[in-house]
Amino acid sequence: MFLNLVLLLILIVFILHNVAKARKYTLFSGWHNLFVPLYSVVLFFITMKRETGDLQLLAWLTPIALFAGWLETRDVRIRESTSRKTGKRIYEMRRGIPMQRAGH
Repeated sequence: MFLNLVLLLILIVFILHNVAKARKYTLFSGWHNLFVPLYSVVLFFITMKRETGDLQLLAWLTPIALFAGWLETRDVRIRESTSRKTGKRIYEMRRGIPMQRAGH
């Protein structure tokens, strides 16, 4: 029970981190962007009891998660810049729910 709580708290911290950085340009990190969804799936399968209620919950949450992912990636912006430290080309991205702009 304690392990499940710790795993869930770790997931909440990662989700809050993603929400806090949603509308800002950040360095692209494939590892970080894949870790949260994969961790969520693994955590679900670790904690589920293989009962009908858990399978129904999975059936309900899957389309909701896909819709949330679609919303988050719908307004992705990628920009190329140069690192101040190394002078190498870097890519930054901004993601988040698109906002309606006046006049558009």
